[in-house]
Amino acid sequence: MSPWIEFALYSVAAPAATALGVACLLRLVAPAGLSKRFALPLGLAAGFLVGYLILPDRAAIVPVRHWHWLPWVGAAAVLGAISREGVTPSRFGAIERWLVFAALALFAAWNLVPLWPHLTPPRLYSVPLVAAYLFLLMVGLSHLPDRLLGRLSLVILLASAAASALLITIAVSMRMGNVGAIAAAATVGCVTAALVGEHAPLSTRSMIPAFALLVGGTAYVGAIEATPRPLVLLPPVVPLVLWLFATGPLGRLSPRWSAAMQLTLVLMILVGVIAWVAISERGDSN
Repeated sequence: MSPWIEFALYSVAAPAATALGVACLLRLVAPAGLSKRFALPLGLAAGFLVGYLILPDRAAIVPVRHWHWLPWVGAAAVLGAISREGVTPSRFGAIERWLVFAALALFAAWNLVPLWPHLTPPRLYSVPLVAAYLFLLMVGLSHLPDRLLGRLSLVILLASAAASALLITIAVSMRMGNVGAIAAAATVGCVTAALVGEHAPLSTRSMIPAFALLVGGTAYVGAIEATPRPLVLLPPVVPLVLWLFATGPLGRLSPRWSAAMQLTLVLMILVGVIAWVAISERGDSN
């Protein structure tokens, strides 16, 4: 089978279809409150797990290397949906929510940061730095105003995940790029599920912890492979520019102009980062 056909089937179609199927199934069979909170994060985690399990090189389900922890990180990230609105009628407060995010970020960092003796920076510093990176993603994105977490934000998250996968492929390797593509494809499935069936809306906010840990975690794994490449960490952070439209002059734009500027700004940054890295890689190879 052609490598490109394998890529399309295993790294794109399978995780996207799984994420879409799980999210839509939960929407149909679960109570509205539960499906709204858990359909997207469960779909994202399930889609990534399926894509990971059918990787051509048969990645280990019992972690042997640091990046083998990614599906476990995705599974744990589903707990982030609980912090948005608990299984009881009462809501989590901000402090409790941040504690859940901090615990998830620390779990992910502790397992994704390798034990390499010559890791830069050393593991003693990398673990808190990676935890802070993932925590910032979760807190920064999940606390955006509701008006900035609509359909457009789903497209922006998807663009960020796709750019991250492409950047890893360009700067690191096709193998690690496949892992990033799986996360992006699972995001495609979740975004599709969220954009259809308006009679039973799904919560974008509930997907953010899983998105942050999977896409951000994959970006970190790519950034430290072989030669460290810090720019690989940028795409998952780019959606945070939406905060520019929360207040101030940009916050007073009409919905149409605001949406156009949000999408334009995000795409410009992502394309700029990819172009910069591609040019740098070409220069290094000459």
